[in-house]
Amino acid sequence: NESAVQLRGLPYRATVSDIKRFLGPHAQALKNENSIQLVLNRDGRPSGFARVQFSSPEAALAARQELHMRVMELAGAPPASGGPGHVSADRYVEV
Repeated sequence: NESAVQLRGLPYRATVSDIKRFLGPHAQALKNENSIQLVLNRDGRPSGFARVQFSSPEAALAARQELHMRVMELAGAPPASGGPGHVSADRYVEV
C-alpha cells in the first residue's frame, strides 16, 4: 500500500500520541483516527515498529522524505543533551 509507511526504531514506550507528535503537520494527512498501529511482539510488548496509514501516497511520501532518520522525543523524557554518560530516550526513527 503506497499510502502507508512503517516506522522502525521507535522507543519501546512510544504511544500513539507520541507518534502523532513526531509526525507533526503530517498527522493532519492520516487516513482516520485508527491510522497508527503499534506493532507488538509475540509477548504482547511493543516491538519498536508502527504502521501509519495516510490519506494518499503523496502524503505518505512527504512524511517519509521529511521525517526519515529524525529524532523522536518522548513527552517527559530528559533532554538529549544531558551531558557525558547520559542515556536519552530519544531515538532516530527510520520511515
